[in-house]
Amino acid sequence: MEQGIYWDRRTEQYIFSNCSSQPGEPQVFYLFGKEYLLGREHYYVVRAAAEAGNEAFRRGRIQFAYSMRTELETRRKECFPGLHVMGWAVNQPGYGIYDVQRYAAMHECFFGECPLFMLLDGREEECAVYLWESRRLERQRHYNLFEDPQPRMLETGGEYYEKTRCS
Repeated sequence: MEQGIYWDRRTEQYIFSNCSSQPGEPQVFYLFGKEYLLGREHYYVVRAAAEAGNEAFRRGRIQFAYSMRTELETRRKECFPGLHVMGWAVNQPGYGIYDVQRYAAMHECFFGECPLFMLLDGREEECAVYLWESRRLERQRHYNLFEDPQPRMLETGGEYYEKTRCS
């Protein structure tokens, strides 16, 4: 089966422009979009992102509580109607793009079968995209950028970027 990962260019810009470059300050972004199955082709389309609040961090480490899942779902319904949680992104500034499997247990427990994960280093301006396959995060060679013809920004203290729903 052929697969393709597509990101709205403005969503990618939102993530990169909000990445911290301070070592030891991890960040989490939630990814929203849709999956499309067209014959033997499977497409993952990321149309929006939101930076996670302080509730995702304990003592400088990423930690998710089950109550956050309810908050994430509420935020999705209110801010990103018509989109689904597609996965998450982690910015680990100053640590490079390596050891992604240490995030696999968090992905499996909190994000279940969400297909996407992005690992960033905001200090070095590097990133890698992964698909969740067979209970492992598999690095992808690339992802494709596109321009949404009807973008709409919703700013609330710079917390998230909203796209109009997929048609």
